[in-house]
Amino acid sequence: MRQDLLVQSEFASNDLSPLAEGERSIFVVVGMHRSGTSLCANALGLLGVDMADEIGDNRSNPLGHFERWEFMELQDEILSLFDRSYFSPTHDYPLPPAWWADFRLRPIRERLKERLQQIMCRSYLFGFKDPRTTRLMPMWNQIFTELRLMPKFIVCLRNPAHVAASLFARENLEVEAGELRALDYMVDALRHTRGRSRCFIRYDDWLKEPMVNGSKLLNFVNYSTVERRELEVAIQTVVRPEANRSGRTETQARQPLIRNFYDLVDRFVESDGADQSVDSKIESFIHSYIAFRQLLGPFEAQFKKVANEQAGIEAERTTACQQLNEVQAALAAERAAAAGIQEALLAAQTKGQQAEIALGENVKRVGELTAALTAVAGERDQLRSVQEATAQQLAQAQATLAAERAATARDKEALLATQATPQPEGGA
Repeated sequence: MRQDLLVQSEFASNDLSPLAEGERSIFVVVGMHRSGTSLCANALGLLGVDMADEIGDNRSNPLGHFERWEFMELQDEILSLFDRSYFSPTHDYPLPPAWWADFRLRPIRERLKERLQQIMCRSYLFGFKDPRTTRLMPMWNQIFTELRLMPKFIVCLRNPAHVAASLFARENLEVEAGELRALDYMVDALRHTRGRSRCFIRYDDWLKEPMVNGSKLLNFVNYSTVERRELEVAIQTVVRPEANRSGRTETQARQPLIRNFYDLVDRFVESDGADQSVDSKIESFIHSYIAFRQLLGPFEAQFKKVANEQAGIEAERTTACQQLNEVQAALAAERAAAAGIQEALLAAQTKGQQAEIALGENVKRVGELTAALTAVAGERDQLRSVQEATAQQLAQAQATLAAERAATARDKEALLATQATPQPEGGA
């Protein structure tokens, strides 16, 4: 609160605030996703309104979302708390009665409030944009009151048929569901801003004549240092017809109820809010529609029951798939082991065949060696016979030689004896 008073005194000295003492404006862009809320926030930024902490480039919006991401995350947390997150199948069911009083909401709400106070300390003109705000306005009204803020709403409107086509292109949401979601957001945007300061911005006007919406915002903000001509040039640069994702495949919603309600709202905006009969019809429709939405409780309960049963079946299927995968893995391992054994057996058979071939070759070689050995043995026997005969011949030769030597010795002895005997004289 002390920071709030400091900010008030600072701007009071410059005499800029058109509000009553202790109040400040906050610009809040509401409306359905894909209805031009980002483009509107961008245009407000051109007028000097602090609308975002960062541009937030994304494939779904190359020009930027211009959102306060912390707000978006906290609002997602709130929707999830009541099982209404944007991408859940229960998003389109109404929030529970008196949801804003749920004690579980308090810490998130305080964080939003704290973050908003921080922004207030840095900017004179400030605001935020997040389509989720459209569904959570009762909580935001509490915050605005506690912080002594006067909300000024910029309500973005777009043909539900074009919203549905854009949603189908971005997230593959069925067209009928997209049209119904566009109706839900349009109803919430209108009923939560009724009786408040608000400005209606139609998406098609950006594409036809951008300065129609530019002039509306300029007058609504009522504070800008931007000249009208400069604003016109700037808006021409941020309005990109090629960013339109609807493709204009449908000119009107498929459901007559949605089509008729949008026509009523379009007529009301065209009259600048002056057609009271149309306003009365819109209010009557909203009351009836809100009452009808409360009848969806039993269908949601039945849906959740079926969803839980389906989740149980899915869990069982997942378990069965895991078991099947385990069995298949075990079977694959056994098959791999069998293949390894078979491969080893084939290798053993191959080695056995190679061993048999080698054995045959060895047997053949042994036969050849045996035959050669037999031949050598025969030759050896022959050599032995020859050796024996030679030995006999040698023995005979030696005996003969010995006999001859003996005879020679006798002859020599006889000769010597003869020589030794005296010869008679004159005997010659």
